[in-house]
Amino acid sequence: MKRKRLTQVFPFLLPIRKWQRKKLFYLEMLIDGNKYAKNKSEALLPNTVFETSSLAAFVQYVCSTLYYGIALPLSSRKMGTICTE
Repeated sequence: MKRKRLTQVFPFLLPIRKWQRKKLFYLEMLIDGNKYAKNKSEALLPNTVFETSSLAAFVQYVCSTLYYGIALPLSSRKMGTICTE
């Protein structure tokens, strides 16, 4: 039997825990010695560093696995109906 977390037994502690995690995250950033930006710039970088289209990649993965006959998890097999070939 798994142990229950404190917030599972006492759900009213969840907002306090969220506040605590946020404060500790920023405290760790202060302590680690790295310099971080104080504000976010609106200007874009001159070059594209990374670009993705997750749904298209997922559909391509499902279609290719259906074509090659590799077994997929049940939740992924349902998406196979959108393949045209």
